[in-house]
Amino acid sequence: MTRSVLALAGCCVLAFANQVHSQNTTYTAETSNNTSTAATFPGWRYPTPSGPYFNLPPSNISHVATRTLMYSGSTTNIYAHFMGWFGEANHQNVGYTSSSPTQVASQVTDALGRGISGFILDWYGPSETMVNDTAFALKAEAQNRNGSFVFAIVEDKGALKSCTDKTSCETNAINDLNYAYTNFETSTAYLKIGGRPVVFFFDPDTYCISCDWTHIKSSVSGNPLFVFNNEGGFTHTASDGAYSWVFVNNSNPNDWGQSGLDSFYNKALANPTKHAYGSTKKGFNDFKASWCGANGQPCPRLMNQNCGTTWLNTYSDIGNHYSSSNQLENLQLVTWNDYEEGTALETGIDNCVSSLSASITNTTTLNWTIAFSSGGTENTVDHYVLYDSADGDNLTQVDVFPRGARSVNLTTEPIGSGTRYLYIQAVGVPSITNRITAYKSLTYNNNCAPNCGIPGASLSPTSLDFGNQTVNTTSTAKVVTLSSTGTAPLTISSIATSGNYAQTNNCGSSLAAGANCAINVTFTPTATGTRTGTLTVTDNASGSPHTASLTGVGVASGTDLDDVSGWTSCVTSACAGGNGGATTTLTQHVTSPAMDADGSAKFFLGGTLGYSNARWTLPVSGISSSANQYSLDFWAYMDSLLTSVIFTARESGGSGSVAGRLLRLAASSSPPIVGTTLSLMPNEPAADKCTTRT
Repeated sequence: MTRSVLALAGCCVLAFANQVHSQNTTYTAETSNNTSTAATFPGWRYPTPSGPYFNLPPSNISHVATRTLMYSGSTTNIYAHFMGWFGEANHQNVGYTSSSPTQVASQVTDALGRGISGFILDWYGPSETMVNDTAFALKAEAQNRNGSFVFAIVEDKGALKSCTDKTSCETNAINDLNYAYTNFETSTAYLKIGGRPVVFFFDPDTYCISCDWTHIKSSVSGNPLFVFNNEGGFTHTASDGAYSWVFVNNSNPNDWGQSGLDSFYNKALANPTKHAYGSTKKGFNDFKASWCGANGQPCPRLMNQNCGTTWLNTYSDIGNHYSSSNQLENLQLVTWNDYEEGTALETGIDNCVSSLSASITNTTTLNWTIAFSSGGTENTVDHYVLYDSADGDNLTQVDVFPRGARSVNLTTEPIGSGTRYLYIQAVGVPSITNRITAYKSLTYNNNCAPNCGIPGASLSPTSLDFGNQTVNTTSTAKVVTLSSTGTAPLTISSIATSGNYAQTNNCGSSLAAGANCAINVTFTPTATGTRTGTLTVTDNASGSPHTASLTGVGVASGTDLDDVSGWTSCVTSACAGGNGGATTTLTQHVTSPAMDADGSAKFFLGGTLGYSNARWTLPVSGISSSANQYSLDFWAYMDSLLTSVIFTARESGGSGSVAGRLLRLAASSSPPIVGTTLSLMPNEPAADKCTTRT
């Protein structure tokens, strides 16, 4: 039953979302044991009784989903290695008997709460009564979970230690595995891949020397998949896959085993047809194991937890090899409850928080500080929770803040009125300890009545486009509405604009809940070209400052106020008659051009007209034209506001494209041409008259 652990130089070692927080809880619940660890377990420290814990006493630990530590988009199956021997005289007393159905049920519930979907039980054959009884209890409990939890069997090398030769070892293994098939693998809750039960082995070749594994496999019922330990398992005879374990460097307890993990993952990727089970762990310490120092090994063999950093590193390393497009099929956590080798995740992991405290400044700002000892870091904190309480005992979750947050404006939070007790909780990453500020250590007098509530704010619209505006002239005002959308008054600290924009408003310094006010914004460009700015409202609502983007184009006096980028409609030849009879129409809407002093409006037709080789004559009447400038007189009609103008063009000699020409529209009256639509109706060349253009 000892675990053979070899130095890194030679061998392997055996050693959100997501947060499950109710809105209503108690201080006792948030500080009490929320794991399946026995209430009487004292916790184990090393190297002295006051040293760091390598197995925590009953604690409040994070039930953030384990998957959140994996690479983004992970679909990996997550299991945990499980020990079933506690309660036997030759093992340490951890406060429970492994075969107890009640204890197993508690462990399955705890594991599911952390996002673990199965236990892989270290098994020694039917003759090891405690472990075998645990297997039956685990089978029954997994079956009760309606498909949400599975279990599997590991044939440990200890199951073969009594065999005397190759033949007896093969017979022993065959008998064990047939027993496992009949009693466990036929269960609906047993771990299967493609309908085949998965059977794991730990160092079976220690005793089953030169065994014929092909013979063993063919003699076992159920057509199982065989999975052996560490990277050698991928090439082991009769292997269908391999699982990673712990790699301890006896000369460096801070080595978390990356080289061994990298080697395993590289081997797994080189054997894509085999099933891979990666591993993560919190550390290793066999100080309490009866086999500590056996076979010439040092006692203890150590992989330091380093306040949760080892745990995080073993997850990060998976992301060095796998991704959402190249998935790791399976992950085994090492281990759920091997207390004696210091790998038990059941107890949680200490992240060495030395203090967590909160205070209130300026009557409404809650600040908190967190400190770590022994090299602990905030990377082991997943998020922070703010709790509100009238009596200090019954808590209501108010808000959640990300790692790195240190303060909150309490006027933006739904805190009850009157004297309140407030708490900040640092929720750990998966399986890391949770911490909460001391009992009734922070009092807040929330005397906000009758205006208790949460302020809110919104701007509509959130962007304004002023179009073209002559330089050094001021546009017509555009309105942005500020609304008080919360349940408390909105306090307005400032309203400001940037760039070539100005504002006036009727908002005042406060808006009642449900009220709104108008902010009038104008644009006065100081130079040509696109001019951007921002309307900024600073207030006491969440999300402050609230902003609206502003844009406009400054143009020189007397130039185009609407540089069009192309025609707004497709062009189709009507093919009506011969040359001179086509009725193709090109239209372009012109927005608000200004009149020049000579009574004409200018605008630019960008892009092409769709007739790259068309020839055009533009009639002139008393107005001269020069290169790149054409004057059009009115062919049809215009209404009193000059809102609709139709022109004609006729074919003549010459060549070239109209595209890119500046067109000057002569007008006989002074009002601006507003919303003008220009229509060119060309007489096409004979060769083009029945051609579709766009």
